[in-house]
Amino acid sequence: MAACDEFFDDLADLLEHVATYTDLLIIGDINLHLDVRSDPHTIRFQQLLEGHDLTQHVVGATHSLSHTLDVLITRAEQTVDSVSVDPPVLSDHSQIVDVLAARLPCDYLILTLVLGRFVAVGGSSTPMN
Repeated sequence: MAACDEFFDDLADLLEHVATYTDLLIIGDINLHLDVRSDPHTIRFQQLLEGHDLTQHVVGATHSLSHTLDVLITRAEQTVDSVSVDPPVLSDHSQIVDVLAARLPCDYLILTLVLGRFVAVGGSSTPMN
């Protein structure tokens, strides 16, 4: 299985796992060129988001090579008041600054992407297997 296929399978599993969460915030570097709308990986990513009623809010380049690699994803009905992309300073990626209306959920899961795999690192929920 190709690494990209594995990423999409993991992402689909993650989205199924968090499907019952009221509020959802996914942030980070997904290493896809989301600004290239005709790219098959971008199309697949957008289809996954649409299939789970999710919105990606970052617009514009987030990398020093002018691609959109970093995301801020919420449920479509969640309010995001503003999103800004600051120029890269400490790395080749921009800092994403957002203001959103959110409440601390009583049930949450913190995940990180390590070597292309989602890993539970904390939260109140049972980690994904």
